Amino acid sequence: PTNLHLSLPRRLLVLAACFTTLLSSQPARAGTDDGFKPLFNGRDLSGWKVLVDKQGIVTEQSIFRVVDGMIHVYPDAAEGSAQPFAGLITDLPYRDYHLRLQFRWATRKFAPRADAVRDAGVMFHMHGEPVIWPQSVECQIQEGDCGDLWILGATRASTPIHSLSNGYDFNGDLKNLGDGMSAGLRGPRGASWETPGWNTVEVIVRGADAIFIINGKQVNEARHMRFRKPGGGDWGWQPLTEGPIMLQAEGAELFYRAIELRPLNPVAP
Repeated sequence: PTNLHLSLPRRLLVLAACFTTLLSSQPARAGTDDGFKPLFNGRDLSGWKVLVDKQGIVTEQSIFRVVDGMIHVYPDAAEGSAQPFAGLITDLPYRDYHLRLQFRWATRKFAPRADAVRDAGVMFHMHGEPVIWPQSVECQIQEGDCGDLWILGATRASTPIHSLSNGYDFNGDLKNLGDGMSAGLRGPRGASWETPGWNTVEVIVRGADAIFIINGKQVNEARHMRFRKPGGGDWGWQPLTEGPIMLQAEGAELFYRAIELRPLNPVAP
């Protein structure tokens, strides 16, 4: 009750302080002073190219559409119809960064995954030919599996063994896929922190290491990522530290939004 008798200037100061506190409690947005910059401008697919399975890079497509600041995946496809897998690939390669994005599942699913769980993913450090499952490392986006680590193609990385109660035990073995372009290896995983509605996925890459975070929970880590140069044999393995980023479409309707990236200082050699 005493505050009701504050002078007008005092009341304005109190209101300003409350407003400042409210703002500071809101999530950071792309382009603010937290250092994140948008990779997706919310208006069109500038800065990205579209890859469609068995078609390669295309300029005309109906799989990704920008709607209300979001990317709608399979916006017009009929429930259960056969739809190609596809990917959105950044025009530029990236290294030493903190990637952050949000996704939300919609309702429709399509053949050949009409009867399977909804699936997508974030592939990074792509190298070699641009194909649907490129040589890369993946932070899985799949119902019940968000944050799983997949190693694809001629790539290798160490993986942690999870403890559901205590987080991490970093004693994972080195996983080596050899040269199979479409081969995949799923690393150990822990609890799924996926929730209904919008989910936040973060991939933090420093040098040849990466951390996966789902809704604020660290769920996986790749260490000593490597790729093998063609013809290099066992002596051809090199640190895998950069490459384009791809967002997948794998037969499930979903939305992506708030795709942003913050550069990080390179690790010391």
